[in-house]
Amino acid sequence: SYGSANYHSITGTTLATPNAGLFLSIYLITLALYPPFPNAILFFNNILLSDVNLLWFAVITTVFFGNFFLAMRVMATTVFGKKNPIIHYLDLRSKDKLIHYLIISILFLLSLLGFKEILT
Repeated sequence: SYGSANYHSITGTTLATPNAGLFLSIYLITLALYPPFPNAILFFNNILLSDVNLLWFAVITTVFFGNFFLAMRVMATTVFGKKNPIIHYLDLRSKDKLIHYLIISILFLLSLLGFKEILT
């Protein structure tokens, strides 16, 4: 609990709170449109199936690389690095971990459905 929307001073989440760091890493990789997560699979499948002109290709490229650079920037500073001694880090409780495992399971299920859609 940081109490602010400014995350720049939060660093070293993986060292201080390994569970929160793990879940944050998975969510950021999902945001960066990496396979095997459903965003990437459905996104790339729709690109391949559609007739993309130059303008839409530029928009898709901008969205893809924008998501990628944003997620990797947040991951490099927030998840990894040294702990900030000013911040009191709290790791996830069992109830919170269960909810995050459920969300990640749904993401993998959606990616399997997307992969099945691509194969058909």
